[in-house]
Amino acid sequence: MKIKSHALVLKTTIFKESSLIIRLFTREKGKSTYIVKAAMRQKSPNKAIYQQLNEVEINYTHHPKKQIHPVYSVKLINDWDNICGDLKKTVLCTSMLEIIDKSYDEEIPDAKTYDTLQSVMLYFDHNNKNLNNAFYYFILHFLKNSGYDILSAKKHPIILRFQQKNPNLLDDLNLIFDLDLNGDGSKTGQVSLTNRNTDTTGTILASEGANGALYIVDGNTQIAINDSWIESSSNWGDGSNSSTAIAVSDKNNNGTADNEADDYYQVAVKMLNTWTDFNTGQKNTNEDWQIYSIYASGSDQGNNNWDKTVWTQTQATSAYPHFGCKG
Repeated sequence: MKIKSHALVLKTTIFKESSLIIRLFTREKGKSTYIVKAAMRQKSPNKAIYQQLNEVEINYTHHPKKQIHPVYSVKLINDWDNICGDLKKTVLCTSMLEIIDKSYDEEIPDAKTYDTLQSVMLYFDHNNKNLNNAFYYFILHFLKNSGYDILSAKKHPIILRFQQKNPNLLDDLNLIFDLDLNGDGSKTGQVSLTNRNTDTTGTILASEGANGALYIVDGNTQIAINDSWIESSSNWGDGSNSSTAIAVSDKNNNGTADNEADDYYQVAVKMLNTWTDFNTGQKNTNEDWQIYSIYASGSDQGNNNWDKTVWTQTQATSAYPHFGCKG
């Protein structure tokens, strides 16, 4: 299975003179190990791309039964010039990567921690003040994303012990979050999103930029869709396929108004498949739709409910008129 993902370089090791074994923290698959053949040859343009701390976009072939996956293309996203030129910033950012590397098992996805880490590194790259607070911000969010939410646990032994020395401890810790870490002009913690122009009414489908993570926006509520593979594309010369999220429906209470645990949204995804008829040389295209059901709340919020996910050859606007979309 071919996968494209943003990733941060954790470790790099030379393998058999000209190749590299790299360990990455990817947004889609968590920590994983890859092999890059011929990366260290004299004429290779990618020698410097795999340095620790760099953020890259990789295309690779994922083999579920293998521990090392081959990379077939890479693009540099961030080399963090302002971090690498400052010793303190370099030490703090390297420490964050070491925490990820030492605490995560292979291939356990954690998009929230990846987004937090990326935001903090962006802050380091653009700011010279409050560096310790930004580092604490990562640590606290890392613990929270790992199920160890110290800030919300007011009776936690650590909190109680330190509150004896500082009664205002919780207020002081929460001041850490009063920072515009990702530079979007907001301190609310809400992600800056771009609404899809194919979704026009009611609950809106949005993404981080043009091709980032998908979100459901219902009023002031932002729900990240956890399945990153909902959208994809590939092209092999004689054909291609693509999956594009078009719109999201309003929340469905599943007929149980008193139980929010089974509420869900439906996301309409257009799938286009193009192939070549080798007898005639003519290219043909067909259009299908996948209607994903996304849990609206609870521990499964943002996950897909496969029991209510359907496939159809009818355009979503016709088959499901409750979508406010133009497909």
